Amino acid sequence: MVSRPAGRRVTVRDIAAQTGVSIATVSRVLNGRAHVAPETRELVQHAAEQLRAQPSRARTSQHYTGQDAVYLRCPYILTDYFGLIVSSIAETLALHGRAVILDAGTAGQQATVLPSLPSRPGVAGAIVILPPEAGEQLAALRARGFPFVVVDPRTPPPRDIAAVSAAHFAGARSVTAHLVQLGHRRIGMIAGPPNWLACFNDKTAVGALAAAAERGLRVPGDLSVTGFDDIDLAQATSPMLTTVRQPLAEMGRMAVSLLVRLLNGHQVDALHVELATDLVVRGSTGPV
Repeated sequence: MVSRPAGRRVTVRDIAAQTGVSIATVSRVLNGRAHVAPETRELVQHAAEQLRAQPSRARTSQHYTGQDAVYLRCPYILTDYFGLIVSSIAETLALHGRAVILDAGTAGQQATVLPSLPSRPGVAGAIVILPPEAGEQLAALRARGFPFVVVDPRTPPPRDIAAVSAAHFAGARSVTAHLVQLGHRRIGMIAGPPNWLACFNDKTAVGALAAAAERGLRVPGDLSVTGFDDIDLAQATSPMLTTVRQPLAEMGRMAVSLLVRLLNGHQVDALHVELATDLVVRGSTGPV
C-alpha cells in the first residue's frame, strides 16, 4: 500500500486500475526496483500522486462495479487453446475489479453482436477473441468510440484497432529453419481456412502423427512432424511433438492491460502488440 496524508491509503490495485499497468509492475515502481521502463515508472508515480490528492469518496468511486463489466466474446468451444486465453483474461480483469460478461460457444459465430455492444447497459468495453466478423465491422465499432481489444485476429486488423497476437510469422520461420537445418527440403503444411492469418496448430499435427502411424511411417525416421501452439497435448504424443509455443496466457493479460488503458482515457501509441513465440524441439523432428 501507499501511505496518504491524514492516515488515508491508496492500494496497489488502485494504481494498477488507474494506469492499466500490472500490479507487479506497480509494486516494483513503488519499491524503487529496477527493470521498469522510464515512461511506465513516470506513469505509475503520477497516478499515485493523483490518487493521493483525491478525497476518499472520489477514489472509492473508481473501484469498478457490475455496471463497468467487460464483454468477453469468444465464439468457439473453450478447449485448451481458447480456454487458456479466456481464463487469463477473466483472472486479470478480476485483479482490476472488472466483472466479465462471457459470450462463448460456436453458436455465437452466427450472431450479430458487435453493433449492439455500445448500447448494452452495464458494458464498458469488450475483448473479442479471433472474431469471425469482417474487418469492416470492427472498424465500424471503433468509429463509434467504443473501447475494445481484439485477441488473435483472424485477419490483419485495421490500423486504429487495438489488437494482441503472437508473432505467427516469426514462429513459422523458426520452425521452418529448424526443418531445413535437419536437411528437409520437401516441406508441406496442413492448414485451415485460406483467409485466416494463422491456420495450423498442434491438433492438426497430432492428426498427422496418427495418419503416419496408420501407414507404417516412422516419426521422425521417415518424416518429421511439427505443430504450433504448444498445448498440453503436444507432450502427450509418442514421440512428443516439436512445436512453436504461443504465450496464450500473456496474450490475455496484455489484452486486459490495453483495454484498461483505453477505458481510462490514456493514449495508446502501440495499438498492435505481437508477443514473441518460442520453438520447442522434441522428438517428432529429426535429420533426413
